[in-house]
Amino acid sequence: GKNTRKTQVKKTSAGKKPAAAGKKIGKYRNAVLLAKGGMGAIYKADHPTLDQPVVLKMLTLTGSDQFTQRFQREATIMMGFQHVNIVNYFDHFKTSRSYCMVMEYVDGCSVAQLLEKHRYLDDETALLILRDTLRALDFAHSRGVVHRDIKPANILISSAGEVKLTDFGIAHDQGVD
Repeated sequence: GKNTRKTQVKKTSAGKKPAAAGKKIGKYRNAVLLAKGGMGAIYKADHPTLDQPVVLKMLTLTGSDQFTQRFQREATIMMGFQHVNIVNYFDHFKTSRSYCMVMEYVDGCSVAQLLEKHRYLDDETALLILRDTLRALDFAHSRGVVHRDIKPANILISSAGEVKLTDFGIAHDQGVD
């Protein structure tokens, strides 16, 4: 029936529910900080209806105009830009202190992290990563978008072996420019 997935919540001695695992950002729950930099932060959070984790890429509004324009450009380019080898973008919104982009969470690592750990990749693995990255770039180029920041840190590999291109922050889009 409908109640096959019951959620059990342990109550504290005062009878109150315990605090959530993370904070709420917009409509996204259980946000946990993954990385923080001078211009913003990256969180992993729960999507309210997709029943899957997402990444919230946040840019602090007090940042420079250059970073704000880059952030808005990336959101504009990526909305509706879907390919199996490109990280999906679901949403973007503005809070009182930040711009926020909502993206697919890729459970895995970047090629940069993989190279740090193993130093070299075998030929077959390297060729598979290259092939899927080129498929993503071909898709982008066919839509007038040039990534302009291809590097190992921007190529993600999921735990299932999927290759996903990310970070279109300095991309050039003929339709936007």
